[in-house]
Amino acid sequence: IMQKKLNKNYIYSVLVPTFHEEKNIKDFYKAFQRINNKSKKFFLFVDDSKNNLTALKINKYFIETDYKILKFKKDKKISTRCKSSWKGFIWLTKNINCDYVVEMDIDLAQHPKDLNRGLNYLSKKKGDVLIFSKYLKNSKNEGRTILRKTISYLYSKICRTLFSARITDYSNSYRIYKTESLKDLLKTKRNFDSPIQHLDNILFFIKRGYSIYETYCHYVERKGADSSIKFRHLYAYFIDFVSCIKKNL
Repeated sequence: IMQKKLNKNYIYSVLVPTFHEEKNIKDFYKAFQRINNKSKKFFLFVDDSKNNLTALKINKYFIETDYKILKFKKDKKISTRCKSSWKGFIWLTKNINCDYVVEMDIDLAQHPKDLNRGLNYLSKKKGDVLIFSKYLKNSKNEGRTILRKTISYLYSKICRTLFSARITDYSNSYRIYKTESLKDLLKTKRNFDSPIQHLDNILFFIKRGYSIYETYCHYVERKGADSSIKFRHLYAYFIDFVSCIKKNL
């Protein structure tokens, strides 16, 4: 299927890493249809899937939308989530004219209904980064298990102690970046393939004095999330976490 020419100006782009997400495409598309956002937006799907089922679903539902599927071969490492994101960031900043770049997952744990408020807030504040925090007063969290809560609490507690107590959520990947500020981040080296790169990204902005804001969000843990957590994953993430902290202190 031919995709539309990419010579437009957009208010924002949505970066969505995907890995065998064919079952989530329809709901993700409909969620964006329901938020009644008339701002010009572009979708970039960085697809690591080993087959074309996810791409076929994207082409089916986003056919009237400005979008691109960027195929990315997943290697055998435990997680290449942030490697995919970084590749998407680079592509967007080189090929799409937009004011903001939104990074989010496709499983609706992070919901588009929070997006309009977040964009308006960041624009009004003239900020560089906005984090949708799970830990603010009006935030809602559903389905989070004790394991997830404990890991997340300790993670954020350590980061708040070592870096900035003003930020409550260091782990959520649901963020809005001002495009010009994101370009500055991309001049640096990506250090981690794992989700710890989310932390490294935000520490870049903290250390260089960029304006970072947070707003509340509605977070719904995907079903079976704990079943995907294995000891070797936790160990690998812990090693990256320690490495990231040492690098940024």
